[in-house]
Amino acid sequence: MMRLWPAATIIGVVLLVVVFPAAAGGDGDVGGMVGVEGTRFVVDGGSGGKRTVYFSGFNAYWLMMMASDPARRGAVVTAFRQAAAHGLNLARTWAFSDGGDQPLQSSPGVYNEAMFQGLDFVIAEARRHGIYLLLCLTNNFNDFGGKRQYVRWAADAGVQNLTSADHFFTNPLVKSYYKNHVKKVLTRVNTVTGVAYKDDPTILAWELMNEPRCDADPTGVTVQAWVEEMAPYVKRIDGDRHLVTAGLEGFYGDGEHESKELNPWGIYYGTNYIATHLAAGVDFATIHLYPDVWLWGSTADEQARFFTNWTQSHVAATAEFVGKPLLVTEYGKFLWKDGGGDKTQRNYFLGVVLDAIYASASSGGPLVGGAFWQLLLDDDVVDGMDDLRDGYEIILPDDTSAATIIGEHSQQLAALNGQDAAAPAPETRRHRKTRVGSLVNGGGGDFKVLDGGALLWRLAMEWCAWMFVVDGGRTIYFSGFNAYWLMMMAFNPAQRDTVVTVFEQASTLGLNLARTWAFSDGGNQPLQSSPGVYNEAMFQGLDFVIAEARQHGIYLLLCLTNNFDNFGGKRQYVQWAIDAGHNLTDVDEFFTSTIVKSYYKNHVKTVLTRVNTLTGVAYKDDPTIFAWELMNEPRSYADPAGGMVQAWVEEMAPYVKSVDGKHLVTPGLEGFYGEHESKRLNPWGIYYGTNYVATHQAVGVDFATIHLYPDVWLWGSTVDEQARFFQNWTRSHIDATMAYLGKPLLVTEYGTFILKGINVNKTQRNYFLSVVLDTIYASASQGGPLVGGAFWQLLLGGMDNLRDGYEIVLPEDTRAVNIIGKHSKKLAALNGQDAETLRSQASSHWKTHLSISLSSCGTLELLQMLFDRFICLSRSISSFIAEKFILLELHKLDKDKDVNLLEPMNSSDFDAIQEPDAFLIIEKGKLCFSLSKKRIRKASM
Repeated sequence: MMRLWPAATIIGVVLLVVVFPAAAGGDGDVGGMVGVEGTRFVVDGGSGGKRTVYFSGFNAYWLMMMASDPARRGAVVTAFRQAAAHGLNLARTWAFSDGGDQPLQSSPGVYNEAMFQGLDFVIAEARRHGIYLLLCLTNNFNDFGGKRQYVRWAADAGVQNLTSADHFFTNPLVKSYYKNHVKKVLTRVNTVTGVAYKDDPTILAWELMNEPRCDADPTGVTVQAWVEEMAPYVKRIDGDRHLVTAGLEGFYGDGEHESKELNPWGIYYGTNYIATHLAAGVDFATIHLYPDVWLWGSTADEQARFFTNWTQSHVAATAEFVGKPLLVTEYGKFLWKDGGGDKTQRNYFLGVVLDAIYASASSGGPLVGGAFWQLLLDDDVVDGMDDLRDGYEIILPDDTSAATIIGEHSQQLAALNGQDAAAPAPETRRHRKTRVGSLVNGGGGDFKVLDGGALLWRLAMEWCAWMFVVDGGRTIYFSGFNAYWLMMMAFNPAQRDTVVTVFEQASTLGLNLARTWAFSDGGNQPLQSSPGVYNEAMFQGLDFVIAEARQHGIYLLLCLTNNFDNFGGKRQYVQWAIDAGHNLTDVDEFFTSTIVKSYYKNHVKTVLTRVNTLTGVAYKDDPTIFAWELMNEPRSYADPAGGMVQAWVEEMAPYVKSVDGKHLVTPGLEGFYGEHESKRLNPWGIYYGTNYVATHQAVGVDFATIHLYPDVWLWGSTVDEQARFFQNWTRSHIDATMAYLGKPLLVTEYGTFILKGINVNKTQRNYFLSVVLDTIYASASQGGPLVGGAFWQLLLGGMDNLRDGYEIVLPEDTRAVNIIGKHSKKLAALNGQDAETLRSQASSHWKTHLSISLSSCGTLELLQMLFDRFICLSRSISSFIAEKFILLELHKLDKDKDVNLLEPMNSSDFDAIQEPDAFLIIEKGKLCFSLSKKRIRKASM
């Protein structure tokens, strides 16, 4: 989730496929080449006349891949037959697969004939069913290769300094590879029909790229120049017979006639909707529509307002400035796999989009068609279709309501098809704008002074006794907050009052822990501007933060770098190594490269041995610092099994200890389970390249951490589904921590999203806040391992540029203040207890109950609790049984099946609870990943 931070990426791969209405219900022919006149698509109507055509379509990116195997071509035939029967006349699909294990182009200029024959079959079959094709030529994202694969090919060929996938748009060799692919596809002679692709009227248009974006140049100039070069090139190879479109999602730039405020959260995406669609060679405009995930955490009404504004603004901008047809080439709404409960909302959204298209088309507007994401078949048609489910799929025979909505819309558009293009258009709404406007619819009081002596943090590591203790053997529990921005604000002496104020507010509320950044790698406000080169002003800002935290009785959890690109992170470290001449090609080589690891260790040593200019105390000796966090949310896409991150932590945690033998260390994990721990507990059962249990067992790691963002990890889910996930997530981690780790556990990030400036979601946010804090207190007060947390994030009024939808501004929300303050007081009452006494009492606690009490437990729950305790107290129990227990709990909670908790699960049980392969993951304001079709895409906003 986002995790919503600079640079953008919201949704991943989405594809369209559409069918010609005239062919509804049987075999047909698409007719002649489609052209453009004004804002209409037209075909030859005979006697020199032009007739209009409107598009009711679908995405099915998988067609070529399925058809490459002759035994599976029946799936393509069935998909086209079903589409034609519902009046669909357009299909959007891939005409690329760059590298990988199922390539069309395995290396530059080297093509897989079997895959090409699959595409031949798709085109021939589409023609037979009267369905036009919108063929996409490559991907912005990593799925099926895309621009990153092209850049890697060039790097493999010896081109130096290719450090970003966005060099795809600028490097001459990479562009030559792309042009060669264009030429190869367009001049291909179909082995089924004998017709060259460039001469085949079945193809409506060529799409230059699926969802082009450029994080390296958010102004849009880079993508603009690339389109201005490639669109005419395609026209030249094609003989200007087919139409061309850029493949944009509709994000506005900051040009004269555009306004980024119309984009979700007003963020740039490196494209200019108007300017790029005005480029020579671009024949029509496109937008995409995913309001539920672009505005994750918002209400249905807020999404509806965004949808209305988004479509109306694009219709207006297209009519006013572009003067070309407009298609919604992807739209959809997420629903759970096998979850019929969400289909009502999805089908309502479907109806709203299709009504908007028809309203424009029937009144002469530029929006003249669309294609939903995505059309799939039942798995019984051909094995493997279930693997393609991504939560957006529509299986027509399984959803009669959706089929009816789509069929009726197709009939409405079909009634418009064939009109005389020269006839006067119906009166169109007048859009009198000179500029597309902006979006209008819009620590505890008991620890006021820290002990000045050398820090002697210790951990109670006895089995089933986990707590933080300070000198004298007294316990401490943490009520905390995140404020990553403290150092950046404090480096300017004129802004240091902000840091003072936030600590004053936090201390008054009883907060006693702040998590913040002790890094800023490269960029325009660096702590470390290059390896070993430090900005003294920024370091003095961190000095001030530490000194001020001490004055207010607040401990600091200091993070040493970032998994993501914000403030540099691992990508900047890898880039530094590349700039030094090292042959690195993947950001995850941060975890393995010797030179990169030496850079990181040097940073560790520099920070830990820093002598504070205000206090005269070295960081490694300062008791204000509670612990060092190796990295914010480490993940590895190169090694989803977790071995890479595991090895890195096993090297770095002891190294930190060798420099600083006094402070605690934690890796910074979010809590995702690894392959041998039960990935099924993760959102949608996806790997994240980490192992919660194994990594927290590493030498040098003193305590465990998890993060909590159920609303965005499970975007599109109901409040009840999120509550169930939250309960299972926290209980499983408490169980795993007791069973395997015997260390304290902190929730170092948690939050739920609210829209900027909109208070309607604060009720839900504060409910979530109270649930999390009650859970922490229940564990802490009963001797459980979960002993504190820190919400994301604390801001002050006036810091609007740092708002990310998760912020809590205390003076603006008295309800949140009351919840947090009450929790802080309850934890403060636990602080200072004798650790030895609690150790002896710990064995008397059955389990941290969270939201389940013995009085409300049924037989099954009671057995589960007894079984939990048995695992915790019996050190001789095997890890096999413990793992089966965790899986059993998921089986019961998530699948609502009756399970005998005293019997281990077998392989068929595991198969029964397989989760979807994954979709989109957003977190704490950073739209961070798009996961779809077994792919993982990094995206930050």
